[in-house]
Amino acid sequence: MTMNKAVTVLAVVAFSVSMVPFCAAASNAALKGNYTFSLAGPGQYGAQTIVGTITFDGAGHVTGLSYTQTTTNSNGGTTTCTGGLQSTGSYTMGSSYDLGALSMTVTSSCKGQGGAVKMGLLAAAPVSGIATAVYLTPVAGKNSNGPSGLATKQW
Repeated sequence: MTMNKAVTVLAVVAFSVSMVPFCAAASNAALKGNYTFSLAGPGQYGAQTIVGTITFDGAGHVTGLSYTQTTTNSNGGTTTCTGGLQSTGSYTMGSSYDLGALSMTVTSSCKGQGGAVKMGLLAAAPVSGIATAVYLTPVAGKNSNGPSGLATKQW
């Protein structure tokens, strides 16, 4: 992790801790149902924004994903791709912390996009044991410097 990323992550976590209660002893059951998400940040081909929906089953599986990704290159041109879940993804929440990991393979309508995605999860603002918000942060692979953002529970 570069120094800039470490400082950014620490700043986001410090700000988040003061703003949103996290799930105590989050388990896989803390993520259940449909969440809408918005991610933004650098991508392989330029600045990216990704919006969509993701479905967690409460038992460690991602069962649905649909997204639209817009990339803006250094010349100001944009490319828009759509995609989804290639096969069932998985996630694991820590048994004593609200941190977790997400792993899935995604499809994309743009050539060279899609593939394996690994992200860190931070579950927050629990209601009846279900996280109402999840912070998504890239952690490994080709998207390790990619966009991050927030998913919110759809009731």
